[in-house]
Amino acid sequence: MKKRNLQRRSGSSVTEVIVAAALLLSMFGLVVPTTIRAGRVLRDARHYQMAMNELSNQYEYLSSLSDPERAVALNQLQVSEQVRHSLENAKLEASLATTGDGLRLTLSLNWNRGLAVKPVQIMGWLSTSITDLPSAALNVGSRKEGLNDQT
Repeated sequence: MKKRNLQRRSGSSVTEVIVAAALLLSMFGLVVPTTIRAGRVLRDARHYQMAMNELSNQYEYLSSLSDPERAVALNQLQVSEQVRHSLENAKLEASLATTGDGLRLTLSLNWNRGLAVKPVQIMGWLSTSITDLPSAALNVGSRKEGLNDQT
């Protein structure tokens, strides 16, 4: 009896190796998709922040102009170089509308996100006298600019 107790095996059995491999593969099956999804969410958040910064900068620029200058700038509206290179097929749209509260400027930015989602949008009211505004500025409507205008 004593000899059998002394002859213990120090290796691992095939069953233990198979169980360990199965556990390892199942962990990879959970960790890898989660990591990929987290990377996509981070990329989308960065793109959204870039779009909001672009719209905020465009709005600030347009609101600082006089009415005639704004009408010309709305017709020449383009996305910045950084956004053009970072967001695929970025399109910037602007609309100017008369409301009961004054003149409303709406800017929206859309790019190829692989999903049918609403564009990122910013809206604000301009401090201007509507009677001083040239009629061309009120008829601006919507202007699209981007790398590939296919719409």
